Amino acid sequence: DSDIELKLIPDFIRDDDGAVVSQVLHGPDRVFKLAKDYWKLQIVDGAVVKNYEWHTMLQRAVPFMTKLVFEGPVPCNRSDPHEHCDPPCISFKFEIDASKIAQGSKFRDGKLRDKETGQCLGHLSARSWIFFSTDLGLGLMDCWGAPMWRAKVHSYLRNQTFCNLDDERDCVQYHE
Repeated sequence: DSDIELKLIPDFIRDDDGAVVSQVLHGPDRVFKLAKDYWKLQIVDGAVVKNYEWHTMLQRAVPFMTKLVFEGPVPCNRSDPHEHCDPPCISFKFEIDASKIAQGSKFRDGKLRDKETGQCLGHLSARSWIFFSTDLGLGLMDCWGAPMWRAKVHSYLRNQTFCNLDDERDCVQYHE
């Protein structure tokens, strides 16, 4: 856990009132891709940046104690808003919970861990300045707070489905 110093600029890619990382001034080697991919500032100390003045939020932040959450890479400003400048790529490892196997469970339950960062796949949410919670969708988070997923292996098309044990409707599919 080393200090990271970033330079933020107005989001010229989405052309909204948000901010993106334009330069990493100081930090470990793995964080320099934040500037290359123009990662977007999403949350300042638990509050969603959307519809708020990000300059003001950062001016009121406590130095060295404020948690910032970024999203990346930012989609290009093209006709398809879901098209990325560089296709995102992530590789997960399914870590089976050994205690479930020891108890004789017929299911394969575990966590989906990113091979590069070591973080786990989970559902992200943030509280706003008031009392509301905003669903940010799926993303990487610390593994201690990430949900357990149940693997459902299908014999056709080498298709696997992982469903969140907390909400069976929350599933992700993997196709080879």
